[in-house]
Amino acid sequence: MDEPTAGVDIGTKTEILDTIRGLADEGMGVLVISSEYPELLAVSDRVVVLRNGAVHRVLARADIPDEQSLQLAVQGA
Repeated sequence: MDEPTAGVDIGTKTEILDTIRGLADEGMGVLVISSEYPELLAVSDRVVVLRNGAVHRVLARADIPDEQSLQLAVQGA
C-alpha cells in the first residue's frame, strides 16, 4: 500500500491503520510505504529503509522506541 491514508480525515485514517494492523496480526504480509512516521510505527513489525533502490537498513519495530529514532534511522544516523 502506497501512502494508504493520504488525503483522508483522521477518523478514516484510524480505521485504515486498524485494518492494516489487523491483517498483519492475522498473518497476512502487508507492505506499507509511508512518509508519516507515526503511521509506520503504528502498523509495522519491521521497517525497511531503501536508498537508491537497494535495502539500506532493516529495523525490527521493537528496536524503534519512538518517532525521533525512526527519523534518525531513515536519515542514516
